[in-house]
Amino acid sequence: MALDRQHVIERLEGPGGSRDLSGLDLTGADLSRMDLRGADLSGALMEAADLSGALLDRAKLNRAMLAHARLIGTRLVEADLRECNLGAAQIARAD
Repeated sequence: MALDRQHVIERLEGPGGSRDLSGLDLTGADLSRMDLRGADLSGALMEAADLSGALLDRAKLNRAMLAHARLIGTRLVEADLRECNLGAAQIARAD
């Protein structure tokens, strides 16, 4: 079952504050305007997720599935996008 926005927030801000989101199913999740700087999202399933306005600087997105994702105004400075699937993703005004 895919995690939603609230589960991601709880994981980031909960006890221990883990930024390891690798391999998680975030399909269709609303992650817009979230601060995910330095997060490990490698291998995460984020198909059709909304990452508009999200901060993903230095995030690890290698092998992540971002097909059909929305990346409008998303910051990706120094993000690792190796082998990332961006097929049919909406990308505009991304940094």
